[in-house]
Amino acid sequence: MRDEPTPKPFSFSKQHHIRTATEFNRVFKQRNKPMRFNGFTIHYCANEHNCPRLGLAISRKAAGNAVRRNKLRRLIKESFRMHIPQLSAIDFVVIGRPDINNYSARELNATLAKAWSKCMDGLNG
Repeated sequence: MRDEPTPKPFSFSKQHHIRTATEFNRVFKQRNKPMRFNGFTIHYCANEHNCPRLGLAISRKAAGNAVRRNKLRRLIKESFRMHIPQLSAIDFVVIGRPDINNYSARELNATLAKAWSKCMDGLNG
């Protein structure tokens, strides 16, 4: 196995992505109780990597057209990126729910900030 470089703080490199169906399925099978928040649900579990990782599932049914879905993905990724230094080796899968469109970017960002720490507490406690 190739040595992976240590990710820099506040970067969202390939090491921080959950991409394959196998990786997503592992999170769903090994997850703790999912955390439900305003507009989204987070499934999470510990991983064997040395950094937190993020996977997104924002459907058309939940968020609407491609422009809105991509905007939500960018907002979630940015929030995750800003919290990487505080997060341990956990895989997160964020699933959008239909009421995600009812929240402004500021409200969503505040909720995500609380969500990351709640998931950390849920895994450690």
